[in-house]
Amino acid sequence: TACIWTATCREGMTTPSGYMPRGSIIVFDDYSDSLGEDSGDWQSTAGLSIADNCAEINRISKERWGMYAVGRIDPQVEQDHGDDRRLIDLYHTNNVSVEGWRKHTRANAASIVREMLHEAHHDPDERKKPGLYFTKSAQGCTATIPYLPRDKNNPNVPATKNVADHHFDCVKAICFERSMEWQAFSLDRDAL
Repeated sequence: TACIWTATCREGMTTPSGYMPRGSIIVFDDYSDSLGEDSGDWQSTAGLSIADNCAEINRISKERWGMYAVGRIDPQVEQDHGDDRRLIDLYHTNNVSVEGWRKHTRANAASIVREMLHEAHHDPDERKKPGLYFTKSAQGCTATIPYLPRDKNNPNVPATKNVADHHFDCVKAICFERSMEWQAFSLDRDAL
């Protein structure tokens, strides 16, 4: 399990780190159970039960940020995994309200992440397009995403087999979804 907390700039704003254009995504916290040990049980990831993971997600949401845990989750957890309950139902049972994120191709979502990271590196006074920013609390993201190896068949896409890519999965799904939402919003706004 990996979980990230994000915010999106609905309008451009000036911050201590410089100007962030409208649509920029800020990853302000993350959580991972990767310190546990793999139990081999589909109802337990990295040695922690889903109930324990959900309790930690809820604790971080309420204690640090004063909010309920509501978000998106990998659509694979909607499958039943041979059990009469779906994995997503176990999250709901444990008070983490989630629904599957939009399907995307790895290459398409990775290109959006790459472009947003590139935009964030611009001089703060020259930023025009949405960027992707990480706070110091997002330690799992900053410890893993920059170091993912490249796919040998497509160097623009990280190779995610047998590596710690859960934080990257979260980030690319969020970036993809938000980019689609902002495109739709722009089209609707232009139609008015």
